[in-house]
Amino acid sequence: GTMLHLVMERHLRGKDWLYEDISGHSIDPPLNKEQVGACQDALEYLRGVCNKLHRPALYIEREVSLHAYHPSLFDCWGTCDIMLQDIETNEIHVLDWKFGKGVPVYAENNDQLYAYAAGAGRNQDYLLSLSKVHIHVVQPRLDTYDCVSLDPQDLLWWLNGRVIPAIQEAYSTEPTFHPGRVQCRWCPAKVRCRHRYEYNQHTASEIFQAALNL
Repeated sequence: GTMLHLVMERHLRGKDWLYEDISGHSIDPPLNKEQVGACQDALEYLRGVCNKLHRPALYIEREVSLHAYHPSLFDCWGTCDIMLQDIETNEIHVLDWKFGKGVPVYAENNDQLYAYAAGAGRNQDYLLSLSKVHIHVVQPRLDTYDCVSLDPQDLLWWLNGRVIPAIQEAYSTEPTFHPGRVQCRWCPAKVRCRHRYEYNQHTASEIFQAALNL
């Protein structure tokens, strides 16, 4: 996935990216046919979005943050794969490349991508000045292409109603822990987390008890 992200970035920083096909761009080891095809499919999707815009401005691997929205979001930042802004209609499109072959990812209610979109909106005043925000997930190796369109106010409600309270609780002296298979999957602290250990012990006990009752 990281390698294919790099190929996409190198290609899109080229002068004629919109008209040229994807190449290996001197990647070592070189891309195989399937990997080149995945990048080509992602590029075709981006072309399709660009062709629907009136005056598109393209931003590649743009760092975005939520710092300006609230003091508690001082540590919330990330890198947006692609941001497109239609200068004429004042809409923004946030595209996220997903080159994995595992689980399909969708745009609606995706906290990571909502955060990218809010970050692309810079701050509350600028976000509310936009006419529309579109979030795209491009997952060509699973043939999954998903998009959700939001009013800027929707993102602001999401920030104020979900993100800010969650961050404030996380930094409090007595945060509430909610361990589980989905939320713990990518957590770097999961191997030493006491709450996850207790959750797994409880789950295992329930499974063993159910087996004994059969």
